[in-house]
Amino acid sequence: MKILINTKPFNEEELYPLKDDFKEVNFVFEQDKEKIKLEIKDADVLIAGKISDEALDMAEKLKWIQATTAGVDFLPLSKITNKNIVITTARGVHKSHITEYVLSMMIMSARNLHTFILQKDKKNIIWKIGNQDEISGKKLGILGLGSVGQELAKKANYLGMEVYGVKRKIDKFDFVKKVFTPDNMEWIFKNCDYIVNLLPNTKDTENIINKEYFDILKPNCTMINVGRGSTVNEDDLYVALKNKQFKLYISDVFAKEPLPNNSPLMELDNIIITPHIAGPVNNYSKKLYEVVKPNIEAFISGKELSNKYDIQKGY
Repeated sequence: MKILINTKPFNEEELYPLKDDFKEVNFVFEQDKEKIKLEIKDADVLIAGKISDEALDMAEKLKWIQATTAGVDFLPLSKITNKNIVITTARGVHKSHITEYVLSMMIMSARNLHTFILQKDKKNIIWKIGNQDEISGKKLGILGLGSVGQELAKKANYLGMEVYGVKRKIDKFDFVKKVFTPDNMEWIFKNCDYIVNLLPNTKDTENIINKEYFDILKPNCTMINVGRGSTVNEDDLYVALKNKQFKLYISDVFAKEPLPNNSPLMELDNIIITPHIAGPVNNYSKKLYEVVKPNIEAFISGKELSNKYDIQKGY
């Protein structure tokens, strides 16, 4: 069995222990695009973040693609499906560090730390007590209760927040007071002080967050998007921010990335933009190892793979 691995842009060395775990498997680590086209020809498994159409056309034996990311919408999904190749995601890899990103942003918003950073850059720090709040006792709405959403619910609950969630099917989750479906999530937008968007990119979620929801937000609400930019109508978002309908929008993702410098969102002072950095982390490949190893074990033994991607659902 041959497994081709491309960890780019992450460190591949943290996956080298797989060679000792599965001595009967021929592991090939390669990041050069042209060499990947040669190596994929007789590979049974591909572990990668991306694969080009051209490289995929070269694959003659490929049965399974293990994505190195939780989202796989950037893969040539139709072609992969037509070739009857199974896709699994790296769901669970991000739950700790994306949760830390969100918590840090909520605390920053509550304490208005971003305003002091701007004051310092302008050499105009105002030495008086401003609007200092806390996240404890506040209502948090989480759109999407996957692995990250559930981890965020747990840690936010420990910090004293009252957590509500959105999930396609109503279910009970630890640390979540009530769960709503996407068709019935108005309560979240009307009542929550913080709303975190973790929704995937599907036909049902495209532009789902629009004027209807921006218009009912609490004036002191902070929204954070670490899901997908396509889930937000950015024209409606701009109008809501321009009109100061809610306090702050923090986003790591956008419909088009990088966000163009001439985007009207760049003009606003109530949006914080980060360049899709919530997901990557220094020890990413080490975390990926914990997801990949049991799936390779399952594949070799003919058992069910974890985190299988459903093209109909979009995740």
